Amino acid sequence: MYSFHRTQSGFTLIELMVTIAIVAILLTISVPGFQSFIEMIRSEGIASDLRSAVNYARSEAIKTGEPVSVCAANSSNTGCATSAKTDWTDGWLVVQGPDVFQVWQAVPVGYEVIAFDELVFRPTGETLASVTQYIEITKQSSEKACIFISPIGQIREVQAAC
Repeated sequence: MYSFHRTQSGFTLIELMVTIAIVAILLTISVPGFQSFIEMIRSEGIASDLRSAVNYARSEAIKTGEPVSVCAANSSNTGCATSAKTDWTDGWLVVQGPDVFQVWQAVPVGYEVIAFDELVFRPTGETLASVTQYIEITKQSSEKACIFISPIGQIREVQAAC
């Protein structure tokens, strides 16, 4: 006589519940750390965009032999904000006179970018200001980064308040 011995494969309900509980515990522990990691990456992305704008404006001033500015964008992103605006949260742009070279969009909600009203580079690559200027990036008053632009056009970034 032939006997068939069946082996069952799969998971029991208990094994499945234990696995789900372990995954839930691991997610509960890791999600807050992951959120702060995402915020740090966003802040670094904003700082990278600002450094790109400053470097681009400086190189265009040298290349064209004319002053080039980085400034807060107006509401339509077609030029610099008309009033002395230090809040660059709504975006910024690189301009030369009436010509807009490049536009950077608004930063994510919860972030703030504060800077001088305008950063102007001479054809020599130096700034018009005789003092070091800065651009500050904050995340709801907790995460802070500061980008310093020296009068000779050098850029330095620190992860602290300005």
